Amino acid sequence: MTNGEREKIPRAQTRSLERGLRTLEYVALAGEVGVGDVADALQLPRASAHILLSTLMHAGYLRQAKRRGRYRLDLQVVPLAQAALRQLPVRERAAPPLHELAAQTGLAAYLAVLFRGQAMTIDRIVPTPRPEARVDLGQTNPAYASSMGKALLAYLAPAELEAYLASVRFEQRTERTITTLEELHRELERTRGRGYALSEGEHRPNVRSIAAPIFSYEGDSVAAVCVAHYTPFDQPPPDTVVRAVVNAAKQISYALGYGAKAE
Repeated sequence: MTNGEREKIPRAQTRSLERGLRTLEYVALAGEVGVGDVADALQLPRASAHILLSTLMHAGYLRQAKRRGRYRLDLQVVPLAQAALRQLPVRERAAPPLHELAAQTGLAAYLAVLFRGQAMTIDRIVPTPRPEARVDLGQTNPAYASSMGKALLAYLAPAELEAYLASVRFEQRTERTITTLEELHRELERTRGRGYALSEGEHRPNVRSIAAPIFSYEGDSVAAVCVAHYTPFDQPPPDTVVRAVVNAAKQISYALGYGAKAE
């Protein structure tokens, strides 16, 4: 939409749409909310918050929770999410290498993209299906604390990386979490030097993950693939696992039109 087209839309309509979308995002993050919660979070009058929640409910995006006066997401959001995933070509192209990676390593294999400074999981393959192994599509982790996030950040265009660094707010998830720009700069430099990223208990205690970047035909880092591994942090990750992750990323990149075919 051009600036001229935007100016033709009445400001009141634009503001209402923005508030509605912010309300939907807030409910998605909070899980279950009341009118007062939305009013406080968005700094709105309670009457306005109630209108927004009621409108979203009647449109099928929210539903009344069991507790009176509370709202949760409804199923109307599912087709939107599915449509968004279908329009990510990297997910389709990554499927065969992702299955191969899980089978080869015996570990869960993940695919993620960068979204608003977060590493968002868009696919996960487990080597052996089990009841608790649900695919949590859309789950996000801070990029600075995620191996997939760091693999993506390390190869961002300079202007995009600077914009991220200017806006990032560090939260110490564990005692190993990166919490300063200096630490993050050093870690991204190490990632570029070795061609893969590590997260060693930085997001969840005692969990190590290994990730490698995926490139588009234009050379942009568009996604990352990783596995979670439990080697003690005082030992290097197994070479076989590292090679499997890096090669899977190369295969997916090649499928997107980038570089030479993986070995």
